[in-house]
Amino acid sequence: MAAGDRNQEQEQSPDLRQQELVRERRRFYDRLTNVESGQFVGSGVDFYEFVQPEGAVNQKAQSIDVLSGERSPDFVSRQVIAQRNLTTLDPINRYYAMGGDRVLRAKVTFTPLESNDAYGNQRLTPEAPTSVNVNFNVGGYKREGSRTEIKGVVRSQKTDILNAFSNTAVEKNPNLPFAEGKYRGFVFPRGSGRQEEPFNFYTEISNLASAGGGEVFTTFSQVEAYFPLSQGGRGQGRQNGPLTKTIGGDPEVVDTPGGQRSLFAISPRMERILRVLDYDTFEEFTTDHPMFRTEPVGGFGAGYSDKQVPQNRGGSPYDGYTNEIRAVLERIRDSYDLSKALEAANATLTRTERIIIQNQRDPVVYEFYDFETKTSFVDDPYISVLNQNAGTRPQRRLSVSRFRPAKVEAVFNYALEGYDNNIANRTIPESALPNLYVYQLAVGADPIQGLTGEGWDASPQGREVKRGYDGLVTLNEFISGTLPRLRADQNGEDGAISEYLTQYGQATQNSNVVVDLTSSVARRYYNQITDATSMNLYEEFNQYKHQFPLYNEVSIPMTERGSLNTLLNQSIGATSMVNSILNATPETTPFNFTSYGAIAPGVRSFGGEGDEQRREIAIVEANLTTKVYNFDTWLDATSAALNLDDTAELSLNGPWRERNGGQAAVSAWKNQVRSLVTREARQKMIMYKDLLEGTRTLSDSTTIMYKLVKYAAGDRIYDTQKRTVVQNFFFANTNEIDLLNFVDTQVKSNKFYQYELYAYDVVYGSKFEFRTRFATYPVEGDTIIERRSQTRGTLAFFSFNVNTKPSVKIVEYPLTIGGWRRRITVGPQKGQLGTVAVPTIQERPDLVIGGVSYPITKIIASPPLAPEASILSYQNTSNKILINLQRSVGEYLGRDALPYVAFNETEEEFLADLSANQKLADPNQRGRTVAYKAAKGAPQMLIYRADQINTDVATPLDFYKSFSGKLYKTLNITQGANLQNSALAYDFVDNIEPNRKYYYTFRSAVGDLFSNPTPIFEVELKLTNGFYSPIVKEFVASASTTQMPAKTMNRFIEIKGADIQTLPFAEVSQNSGFVDARTGLFASEKSLVEQTGINGITGNKFIVRLTSRDTGRKVNIVLDFTSKENR
Repeated sequence: MAAGDRNQEQEQSPDLRQQELVRERRRFYDRLTNVESGQFVGSGVDFYEFVQPEGAVNQKAQSIDVLSGERSPDFVSRQVIAQRNLTTLDPINRYYAMGGDRVLRAKVTFTPLESNDAYGNQRLTPEAPTSVNVNFNVGGYKREGSRTEIKGVVRSQKTDILNAFSNTAVEKNPNLPFAEGKYRGFVFPRGSGRQEEPFNFYTEISNLASAGGGEVFTTFSQVEAYFPLSQGGRGQGRQNGPLTKTIGGDPEVVDTPGGQRSLFAISPRMERILRVLDYDTFEEFTTDHPMFRTEPVGGFGAGYSDKQVPQNRGGSPYDGYTNEIRAVLERIRDSYDLSKALEAANATLTRTERIIIQNQRDPVVYEFYDFETKTSFVDDPYISVLNQNAGTRPQRRLSVSRFRPAKVEAVFNYALEGYDNNIANRTIPESALPNLYVYQLAVGADPIQGLTGEGWDASPQGREVKRGYDGLVTLNEFISGTLPRLRADQNGEDGAISEYLTQYGQATQNSNVVVDLTSSVARRYYNQITDATSMNLYEEFNQYKHQFPLYNEVSIPMTERGSLNTLLNQSIGATSMVNSILNATPETTPFNFTSYGAIAPGVRSFGGEGDEQRREIAIVEANLTTKVYNFDTWLDATSAALNLDDTAELSLNGPWRERNGGQAAVSAWKNQVRSLVTREARQKMIMYKDLLEGTRTLSDSTTIMYKLVKYAAGDRIYDTQKRTVVQNFFFANTNEIDLLNFVDTQVKSNKFYQYELYAYDVVYGSKFEFRTRFATYPVEGDTIIERRSQTRGTLAFFSFNVNTKPSVKIVEYPLTIGGWRRRITVGPQKGQLGTVAVPTIQERPDLVIGGVSYPITKIIASPPLAPEASILSYQNTSNKILINLQRSVGEYLGRDALPYVAFNETEEEFLADLSANQKLADPNQRGRTVAYKAAKGAPQMLIYRADQINTDVATPLDFYKSFSGKLYKTLNITQGANLQNSALAYDFVDNIEPNRKYYYTFRSAVGDLFSNPTPIFEVELKLTNGFYSPIVKEFVASASTTQMPAKTMNRFIEIKGADIQTLPFAEVSQNSGFVDARTGLFASEKSLVEQTGINGITGNKFIVRLTSRDTGRKVNIVLDFTSKENR
């Protein structure tokens, strides 16, 4: 029996139970409706089985804002809300989500299940214990105590229905944003609520009630079941009402001199059959099918006083039921064909019957698996000040949260010629470059914390692991010899690892290696997975990161774990889970993701003037097509995925299938996983009533895995069209670690990289199965009667039984990505999405949202510091000087970065680009500055000499332009330097002429990077009458130009009177009550403020202040205004 049916009915046949439900629906229909002017209207009968929704009046409307109440944004952690497109909701929930009504109880009621023994309630459909009966009535309800009257439509509701027929949207107020109820009625146009397709609620709920409007009968056995023969094979007489299944219908009553007579008339079903067969009259039909001819009757046979179709007719193939529609349909099947018989059978059904029959079969199903999760902010200048400034709103400190901030850091550790320049080849993929963790696993390490014995690599599992990593470490044997072990206390520049890396770089130049790199090795390490039992290798191996010349370090915050995480990690294993995800075929579903970040209003430079370190919350969204996996399908695929070799597994314990028993073990573990998930799903699914009332709006979920995607970006600006995926890194969500610091050494210098973090959640969703209990509503062409004082009005009433079942999904979703876009919250574009919210700090940090995505990085070396310089003269020598240069120590990074000095436009462009790239790594760095750091190793020293300095310049820094093209000498003390620049030390003897001024400045350089210049030295060896007087001093002069630096401002600023002050204004007659002694007219308002006085326009001065983004200097423009009238 159907779930929820009473026990005593277990012996009833399905047909008898269905017939009982049909009778109950018919009785309900008779109670619900009356006939007025030939139309069905509300009966005015009070019902006791209608219950109002629970909760506050506006609870449903308030629940639609998922970032309100307990989910209100703060700076402690960051929530991510995942919601599917509103088109996936059932029509009733979508109607309220679109803002169709704010008060749920105005149109919605619930009917308790019959199993609840509610007074007066009878089943109209099968009812499962997990189901709810929900009613939607356009006309609303009249309630008195426990009694409820279902009301017909009033004029405005009739208009709404007519507008729905014509698909016409009506605006309440064109100036209102959508979320505040911009549209009235049932039609919402394209773009409403950020939906790409229009929504006609009345059409959708009508289609739901009729189960899509498809044909009810598709086989003749279905026809026979709906038009059964009565017991004993004897036909049935005419039934009361229009739903009779006989040829004859209600008699036509006429008055005659002998009294009233009941004349034979065919039933509505027979009339529809005649139309299908193109007969104008029943007599024409019986001419072709004589077995259905009428016969005279005596008395009142079957209620007729003149004639009838007899039930029994000898010789007829339908003897015993000749007067039934069943016989007519069989005749059509035998005389025409099956398709014509099915067409006729479908035509006999009323709209209500179609609804009932359709929903007795397959329900209409909607799935709901919107969910939420939490993560941390990204540590950038928008977020980093929260622990430093007590004035941050709200008053909570980030460190209080268990969510430690995410971050990315690009590190250029040391220059390694022979490696960096060789791997820069575009044919060498990053996935084939040396990997810190793979190298350490292959080479071996000291015992890992938590493991005992002689070291993991000496165990059988360890030796298997090492063999698996040899391909990448040795480039499939192209690198030979003993591999050096990494040392945490040593910089790689001074260790044996640099020799290995140099050999690696040289091996990549071999054409055979390149072919292999782009095939087997690169393909395998394109997707890297870390075994859940080996997550501690990151903390242990990260101490060796300084051995590598360059790397990006990415911090990945983990979230709460549950029993499912533990079981999955112990059983299925990370590799099998990921392979199943990579090889299973998911659904692709549009999602709207909502989160929030931090903004810095009014801040033009971090740490500069105007940055009061106050941050505010801003909502961000991302509309993405997302991969969704059915949990059972994914779980079933894990066994096959175990044998796939498309990924690289990082494990301290050897391959999963070797250490855990392979396929047999997976099959056993899967049963435990399935049992746990099934139990959790039943407990956590959202019931339909809770969703509709707004008490629960998001499903529970568990994060099982993270995916870090590495892109090669085309520029420092976020652009999805200019980036390509380089690698994917998968990490299990385990209890071993809260914040994973991942060091990526598979990178190249001077190349833009972007990292994005995604997660995979098991979502305990719900599946809602709709069956129509009852529906009566007007369709296009029907006459709609308005409810007035004496008229009850046409009903537009829908009643559904909605059963809730679990629907478990695995959803891939974004956490920290560059595609977040800020939601506009004010103005005419309220609710729409603005520019892409990325933490790429350029010139306008106040226009960017921070804390939600990793900055785009570029690994570049910091230029060296300017050398310490001294110039010495020789005793009694008037034509030589000794220049002595020394390396400087220290660093100027971040906010301490120095303004750069360029000798020419080429250097200006280079340094400006360098400054912008450095700000990617540290957005606290001010504009037009460069971070400088003492060089490791021996830099070259550059000596510039000029004969004169041009002082006709705007600023003293422009003095250095006199050294453009004046490189005089390069000192290179490294081995292998060319003969011209080779030097034993940073000393240089220069021959000069006496009594002539020379000007010097000096730089240090490493590769293409050069330091700022030293101060300018003025040197003159005076020789007067044999008297020798050397002069060596710092050049100090004032810029004497009359041409001050200027920029045209007409593109940036325009100051003029507003339209209300400058446009013509109207005048009105004194008949309106306004008097002007001079003209008899009164001028309308010319301004919104006073013209004179302390707050007036004329007679006062105004200041427009311009502030330089680079230097912070201010320029005040003082304005005053005069008023002039032209009449």
